[in-house]
This record gives sequence, structure tokens and C-alpha cells, in this order.
Amino acid sequence: MRSKQQVHIETLSLDQAIIEASRCLVCHDAPCEQACPAGVRVSTFIRRMRFGDFGGALRKIIQSNILAATCGMTCPRGELCEEACLLNAIGSGIRIRDLQLAAYRFGKDGLLPSTETRVRGRVAIIGSGPAGIACAYALKRVGIEPVVFEKRDEVGGLLTSAIPSHRLLRAIVREEITYALRGVRVNKGIDPSQVTFDHLKSEFDAIFLATGLWQEVSIPVEGAELASDGFTLLASLAKGEAPLPLKGRIAVIGGGNTACDVATCLKLEGASDVTVFYRRSRADMPAFAHEVAEALLNGVRFEFNVSPLRIAAEGGRRRLDFVRTKPGKPDASGRATPVAIPGSEFSVEVDHVVLATGRSADSTWLETNFGLRLTDGRLKVDDQT
Repeated sequence: MRSKQQVHIETLSLDQAIIEASRCLVCHDAPCEQACPAGVRVSTFIRRMRFGDFGGALRKIIQSNILAATCGMTCPRGELCEEACLLNAIGSGIRIRDLQLAAYRFGKDGLLPSTETRVRGRVAIIGSGPAGIACAYALKRVGIEPVVFEKRDEVGGLLTSAIPSHRLLRAIVREEITYALRGVRVNKGIDPSQVTFDHLKSEFDAIFLATGLWQEVSIPVEGAELASDGFTLLASLAKGEAPLPLKGRIAVIGGGNTACDVATCLKLEGASDVTVFYRRSRADMPAFAHEVAEALLNGVRFEFNVSPLRIAAEGGRRRLDFVRTKPGKPDASGRATPVAIPGSEFSVEVDHVVLATGRSADSTWLETNFGLRLTDGRLKVDDQT
């Protein structure tokens, strides 16, 4: 079964990009730059675009972020740079993300291949997702030889394996990756069990772990094995495949961006009714606002303050038992702990259930192969060293 999703990326023409760039106030100590986690010099690249220097704008961007176009399609702008734009106070802020994509589209022909001389050591990079790609590019720029180890047959991590196809122009993603990894040795199809500290330490001066979050976070729900995994579903759709009959009524359990992505994709694939069930309130939902808005725009429904108790099979369908919740004391994240309300149990019948409750690093692999331990998803370190 083939995926029905169509790519829909809003792009600016060259003239539109120049006009939009001309609206920028070119702020001193620009708030948008402070809000950018990649440290992109936003006002500088926009200043170059307003004079038609798209190549110069792109070169300025990739000094901080080699995946300029990819971020120009997927970056949560409403929560980062664009939200910080001062023009929001008197109208609409600058469309920074769209300008970044335009810088790539109209400036990429001016990029020259790097000509670094590798004389300062070798670094093993485990994983070829965005972090691994950025590390490899940064190292080769300063004359250090990066060698990438990837377990899949394609580089890119989530960019090429799971992010929904309606959000990415994959040809552009692959162009960027090819440019970033030009001249870099990439070992694909590597068995993770063969990548160990003892094996690598004799050949490399340093090791960079960029394996990402690939392990499903399980939830204590009876009958969870009757549900599909949201991440696996997204990965299948990214390859143009539909792993199950995507029709009828489908329940998605979760409250993050993955849950919203899954729900939106299911609606785009033709499911008649898709509902996201989340145990906390809308205000405590970790998903970005634009992810929720996109899901709502595509007809996804949301049920808040409901916690799943069990999943049961009934005549080819699924019965979901829930209990309603109320906010309790704040937990470590600062959000209210969901507390079950006695006597509020109810059931819902659906055709499919999809769990999208998050991913984590493979703690077993990290400890076995590198002697590293995780505590609450973070590496355990010695405070003294």
C-alpha cells in the first residue's frame, strides 16, 4: 500500500524573498538571534538577502547551521526566532524560516566544495543524523578527518527515515547532506554491536556519539502489544508505504510532536476519524503549538485529561479503557502530575490504536559498548572530572 501524502512546503519567490527581507529592522543585539538554538546570525543573512546576495546569505547561515534548507522547512519557528521578532508587536514578524529556505534555493549554486587538508587527527562519529552530519562538516572545515559509522543503509537519521513526507522536500535534504558529507568516509550498514570503545580507541583520537533517540518508551498499559508504534508508522510512511489499513477510527496515545505528526499523517492518508488522547491538559502538552494547529487544521480531534488503562481486542477492533484525570502536584518537569478521578472510567471503540509516547536513547548499547550509563535520559558523569 502506497502513501497518499503530498509535499506541501510554502516557498517564497526571489522577489518575494527580497521584499520580505526588506521588512527586517536589522536589530542590534537581535532577539531572533538569541532565540535561535543553532546560533544563526539572522540579521546578517537577511541584510544580505535584501540586496540580492543570496549566496552570501547562505554562506553566513551554514557557518552556524549546515542544514540551512532542512531547518528552513522543519524548524519550529513559532516557538523560536519568529516568535522573538520585534515586528510581532505591530503586525506580523519576519518570515525567517521561509527566508532561510529561500537563501538555499537561490544561493546554493554559489557554494564551493571545501578544500581542507586533513592533518590534525581522526574522529569517529557514531550516527549520521543531523548531529553527526554537523559534526563531520565542522571537523573537516578545520582539517580533522571525520569517519562516520551508520547502522542504516541511508544517512540522515530522522530526516530521511521518519519525518513526514508532507513536511520535507527530500531532494533538498539529500542535496544538503551530500554537500555536508562531501569527502567524508561514511560506513553504512554497520552492526551496532561491532562499534565499541575498545575497537575505536586505537584508531581514532576522539569519538562523537550521535546515535539519537531510537528506543520506544513503553507505557504501563495492559494490552499495549495490541497497538502500533507511532515511530515505526512514520518511518514506513516516509518510505512511501502504509503499514496498516489507514481508514476508519484511529486513536493516538501521546501528547508530543510525534503524536501530532502521526495523527496528521493518518488524516492525510484517509482515516475518517483520528483522535489524540493525552493524560494532561492542553497547556501541559509538550507538542509545539504549530504542530497542534496543523493537526487541528487537518481534522484531528484532541481529548485532554484522559489516561489509558487498557487496550483489548474485540471482534477485529480495539476497545480502549480510559480514566479521566485532574492536575495534581507539579513533577520534576514543572507540570502537574495527572491524578485519576475515581469513578470516571469510560471506553472507546476504534479500528486501530497507535502509541506515540516518546523515544529514548538505547541505554543497553551505550553501557555495553561504551561503559556509559543514563540517568533520566542523560549521561551519568563524575562531577569532579
